[in-house]
Amino acid sequence: MVVRGGPGFGKSTLLWQAIDENHLVPSGADRFWRCTADDLSPEGLVAALGVINDLDLPSDPMQAIGALAARIWAQAPQQVALILDDAHLLWPENQPHPVLTRLLDELPLNAHLVLATRTPPPLPLARLSAGNDLAAIDEAELCFTDAELDEFAAPAGHAGHRARPGMAGPGGALGQGGRGRVEFVWEQVLADCPEPRLQARRTVA
Repeated sequence: MVVRGGPGFGKSTLLWQAIDENHLVPSGADRFWRCTADDLSPEGLVAALGVINDLDLPSDPMQAIGALAARIWAQAPQQVALILDDAHLLWPENQPHPVLTRLLDELPLNAHLVLATRTPPPLPLARLSAGNDLAAIDEAELCFTDAELDEFAAPAGHAGHRARPGMAGPGGALGQGGRGRVEFVWEQVLADCPEPRLQARRTVA
């Protein structure tokens, strides 16, 4: 599964809601990792996978993937989800991560790879998509509908207001006060905008 959207679209929130639901009515094991720059190397990502699976994996990354796949297969029929949040940090130059590529080939039928990312994964996903083995959630599906936005805003007396999910409310970036909200928008939301569109936003602001 790929959950893709920009900053503030609620990808991490969606993952944790799913994990919490699975705790209430278990349908398998969720193994969660929030990626950092340390996971960019094959050895770093393999070490992370070892931690969330409580395994002492071989030091060679490719051998480690085989050992991980065998261990998960031995747990069948239990379903196992390997959930990687902030996965876009694993391909900063849009190059496939060797461990993720190998995982797609090696993981058994009772294993599921879940990637939450800001950018499309540079991975061979066409085969999975053609076989109906790929589920994808994008920004359009992460966004509130107009009716949901009105319902969300109504308790605060802002019916009719439009805001992106994950950015509103007292805990969101737009609920933290003046300077913090401005910095969040410029650094996180608008950072990748093409210059003409960015200039237009500066003018409006």
